[in-house]
Amino acid sequence: MKDLNNLNSVKKLPTWLVSIPFVDNIATTIYPYIYLPENMLLNLQSENPEIWNISVLIHEKIHLKRQKEYGVYKWCIKYLLNKKFRLNEELIAIEEQMIYLYQKNQVYPIEYKVNQFASSTYFWVTTKNEAKRILEILWSKVKDQKTE
Repeated sequence: MKDLNNLNSVKKLPTWLVSIPFVDNIATTIYPYIYLPENMLLNLQSENPEIWNISVLIHEKIHLKRQKEYGVYKWCIKYLLNKKFRLNEELIAIEEQMIYLYQKNQVYPIEYKVNQFASSTYFWVTTKNEAKRILEILWSKVKDQKTE
């Protein structure tokens, strides 16, 4: 799979990053690296990586690409300080993740992401109700595009 051919930019979450509140066991990207929890990285390096872990890598590669295009400093500051920008960036990456999962006959875990969006993981980017509405619309869009 092309997304697993080059894991050079993928690293285990370093100790200094894990010590930051809310970053202890999540995937995150700070150009030029994607940082993953150790168990996820080991799984991706295995002969049979889990579909979910591959989808997370796809998601993070979108952030990596967009940070490079936008400028990492500018992207990170805007991501941290602007909820609308943060939500939009997540939805762009989630859509690619959804496409991959749908192609693999998997379901996107909307409730899981709803809870993350309304928590410290994404700095309370939106409410649970709004997150659920947006993610259901996006999932429907992905399914509709793939059935045409």
